[in-house]
Amino acid sequence: MISSIEGIIGTRTESSVIVEVGGFGIQVFVPERVLSAIGSPGERVRLLTWLYVREDILSLFGFPEESDRKLFLLLIGVTGIGPKLALGMLSACDSNEIASYIHAGDTTSLVRLPGIGKKTAERLIVELKDKVDVIASGPSMAKGYGGIEIGMFKEAAAALVSIGLTAASAQRALENIDVKRLGEAATVEDLVRNALRKVSS
Repeated sequence: MISSIEGIIGTRTESSVIVEVGGFGIQVFVPERVLSAIGSPGERVRLLTWLYVREDILSLFGFPEESDRKLFLLLIGVTGIGPKLALGMLSACDSNEIASYIHAGDTTSLVRLPGIGKKTAERLIVELKDKVDVIASGPSMAKGYGGIEIGMFKEAAAALVSIGLTAASAQRALENIDVKRLGEAATVEDLVRNALRKVSS
């Protein structure tokens, strides 16, 4: 089993990225919502992966966070949901949102996801409600990379990109911030300032 992949980003499509490793270009299918965040061509990337094996095909799926991979594996264990449908769901919403819908029995929100009808939504709730507790109620529910609240992380990352950093560099800098040291009163400006120090150090 290929559990992770690290290499240089090559070309990208709407749903996948080519990761160049040891002279090979490996296609990894990634949720569309994270494609721009993992970096630009020529930058290094590391993804957690899962290999889908069929008689006629091998497909590698990649995720920047363990919560995404965990939910992906739970989703494809549900009757009627294959890897492509699960990836489509994670392209529309992050794992915490989907897990919270399932945990709350929110069929209305689930049917808004691509390819999910009412019956499938109900099946997801019945089969996974007790299994998504860790994803839906864990620290990652309100936290993004490095323990930063998701909204603040996105805002700080956007600010860093606007002043010239690549998306991947902004992400790495934010991940390296000691959030506990900043305290709960930390603002987006504090995050940006500390991230820039990480970049320059």
